[in-house]
Amino acid sequence: MRRIPSWPAAAVVACLAVAPAMTLPAALAPARAASVPAAPPGGAVPPIRLDYALYGHGFHVMDVTVDLLLTPDAYSLRLNDHTVGLLGFMLRANVTSTAQGRFVGDGVRPVRFTSIGYSRGAQRQTQLDYVDGNPSVTVLAPPETRRDPVPIAQARGSVDTLSAIADLMRRVERSGRCDGNALVFDGLRLTRARSQTTGQQTVPQDHGAAYGGTALRCDFVSQQVAGFLHNDDEAQLHRPQHGTAWINRVVAGAPPLPVRIMFEHPKLGLATMVLTRVEAGPPSPPSPGG
Repeated sequence: MRRIPSWPAAAVVACLAVAPAMTLPAALAPARAASVPAAPPGGAVPPIRLDYALYGHGFHVMDVTVDLLLTPDAYSLRLNDHTVGLLGFMLRANVTSTAQGRFVGDGVRPVRFTSIGYSRGAQRQTQLDYVDGNPSVTVLAPPETRRDPVPIAQARGSVDTLSAIADLMRRVERSGRCDGNALVFDGLRLTRARSQTTGQQTVPQDHGAAYGGTALRCDFVSQQVAGFLHNDDEAQLHRPQHGTAWINRVVAGAPPLPVRIMFEHPKLGLATMVLTRVEAGPPSPPSPGG
């Protein structure tokens, strides 16, 4: 049986993670009576939970949940992705990734990134720790003997996938644009990504999307440059992957967030991820990770 590679955290986010990161800004006109949660007192950013549904070839194949804790100086993110439906029965995957770091100048400084869960037929764990802004792979289990290792010197100056999301949200909030480049490293794959602002556009409505209206459209392209897995899909992994993200403000007082993402996937073709639910809780500052 052919296995689907681990992708939302690595592929989707890396694509969206271009300069502003998941390049995922203007008050969102809700569809299906979805409402924008109110801002907490004092202007603090509340903890935010985002639920997404991922579709491939018209089928609901994966659920993705993102938890955000943001302050002006620090961020903490948690992302869980797991297969559902028939795909979940045939090709089980359930991975949780976390990242902590600080906002510095116009960018981010990651402190730690972890990823743990079941993927590609095995329980896997990865941890990156950052020294002077550069990653060090401190945990990688089990060893991936069929994958080319990424020379750590080549990953210097890179950010992890979730820190790229934090970077994106902050940049879009500050500039209202998503033009830029990023080098993204998740401990296994090194990816170069770039994005450009297309402008304001009506968000397409399908797959039970809860949020519509007009949003910032960002087109992006990503290409893996190191850490290739030698399997049947190797040739496709070398090709640039294109996509589009629609970004808007769905929580009052919080940065703009992705409401819809479409991207090329080597097995799913043109995949679509739609925001289905948003929860905002009481303010709680994130830990910068040390």
